[in-house]
Amino acid sequence: MNPTLAEPGSKLDAPIAGASAYSWRQARVDVFEAALLKRCTEIATSRYPRHHRQPALPPDIFAEFSDQAAANRLAALLRAAGVPAGRDEVIAGGRRRYRLHRVSVPEPYRTAAYRQLDDAWQEGWEVLLDTTATGSSSPRRSHRVALAAAAWRAALLAAGRRSRSASLGVRVSDRETATLLLRGARVLGVPAAMQSRTGCWLLTVPPGAPLAALLRAATLFPR
Repeated sequence: MNPTLAEPGSKLDAPIAGASAYSWRQARVDVFEAALLKRCTEIATSRYPRHHRQPALPPDIFAEFSDQAAANRLAALLRAAGVPAGRDEVIAGGRRRYRLHRVSVPEPYRTAAYRQLDDAWQEGWEVLLDTTATGSSSPRRSHRVALAAAAWRAALLAAGRRSRSASLGVRVSDRETATLLLRGARVLGVPAAMQSRTGCWLLTVPPGAPLAALLRAATLFPR
């Protein structure tokens, strides 16, 4: 049985009886990707989730996106982990109307879901930023690559994208997420740069082969 967000006592860092190594590792990667999708919608002041400021949302709304694909992906990952996530859309704005794509989670599951996503973020941070992992075993290396791909997959879906440029530009609100994405790009063998901008951090990837390699890597582990 794989760890599920619906189980308050489940641990992402402990083997699950009866689960294959692949299903156990993939479950961890999936929850990490969900954590990154959620994190891209938040205003953060540190890598620790308790220091993040949640946007003002209705009580039953777990996350809100401007992109439909990001909302669909988060809902699918949560459902795969055992959380009955719902989806809806609302029209907001005044004279300039726009559509918001929401993911909802019922109250009995919400606290456990937040805790598991927080744990997944912390674990992913430690694995990707571990400088001693160079030359590690093939399963461990594969897991790091999968985490790096999941991080960029989430960022490409949910983070702000810079337009009018041949290179890729992704904006995130906090330095820790930017640092993790920069490290993830290096794990994937892709050159990337990180720059501070007013109110955000900008990750850039050169056009051509580097960008193609990143986009290819981010689709290696689809669900």
